[in-house]
Parts: sequence; C-alpha cells; structure tokens
Amino acid sequence: LENMAHPGAGIERWRDQEISHINHVLTSSDTLRSEDCARVIEGLDDIRVRDTVLWDLAQPDVDSHTVSASLAQVVRTAPEGRVAPAATTLAIQQWTAGDGARANVALDRALADNPDYSLAGLVETSLHSGLPPATWRDLMRSMPRETCRHGQNAPSTVVVDSPPVGVESPPLAR
Repeated sequence: LENMAHPGAGIERWRDQEISHINHVLTSSDTLRSEDCARVIEGLDDIRVRDTVLWDLAQPDVDSHTVSASLAQVVRTAPEGRVAPAATTLAIQQWTAGDGARANVALDRALADNPDYSLAGLVETSLHSGLPPATWRDLMRSMPRETCRHGQNAPSTVVVDSPPVGVESPPLAR
C-alpha cells in the first residue's frame, strides 16, 4: 500500500540501501565476496546511486587506497557491458589520489566497455586537460549530497552562484 501512495518509494528505498552497502563494501578492508561485487556493479549502474557514492568517496575521511583496491576487484569481476560505471568510479578514485597513470588505465577499460559512457569521457577530458584532482574533490564537496542523491531538482538543493575560478559548473554526467 505504501508504494501505491508513493510510487517512487520502492526505488528510493533500494537506492538508499545500495548506497549504504556500496560505501560499506568499498571502504572495508574485508575481502570482497562475489555477491558484494555483483551488488556494487548493479548499484553503480543507477546514476543516483553512482553519483551519491562518488560524493561520499570525495569526503576527506575516505581511505582512497582501500577504495581503489576494492573497486579494482569489482572491475575485474564485472561482465562485459557492465564495466563502465565501476571502472569510471575507480578512475576517479585513482585520479584524486594522484595516480593519473592508473586512472587512465581504468578510463581505457571503461571506454572500451562503453564508448558512450559520458562520465568516463568527462573524466578523460579532465585528465588530458591537466585539471588538478583537487578540482573534482572541491566540486563534489561544495555540492550538497542531496543533489547527487535526488538530482538538480532536489528540494534541499543549494544553488551555487559561481563555481571556482576557471571551472564551469556542468550538470552531473550520465
């Protein structure tokens, strides 16, 4: 009955559960089970889940080495056609940790899997243009988490009048 009154409630509840689970799996030093990898792959296919996880991973208390190791395992287990979201997330983690070479390898993997995956193209352009990794972290941290979770029209979204100098403020990539 609750889902009939609020048709989107089921998907929103699923997204919240997936975000929580993915964040736990990626930041834990535990060995990933195949079920965990499959769930991360499925969750990152959803743009709202992916963008919120990216926001969470951009926060200062995240151990990027643990996250990168976990994401690398997820990418290795991802079936063809489902690699791009996890590989792009891995690329962003590696880029923001200062490892541009490995970020490029992950981007190559993402774009080989899906040449039209726009977030991978955006990150690739950022890397090849020499954009400092801190730019990604600063942009993500300046954006309310709710914008990533619910989109630009989220009720609690705060509009930033001007982005940092030299940076355009594009909408979240799909």
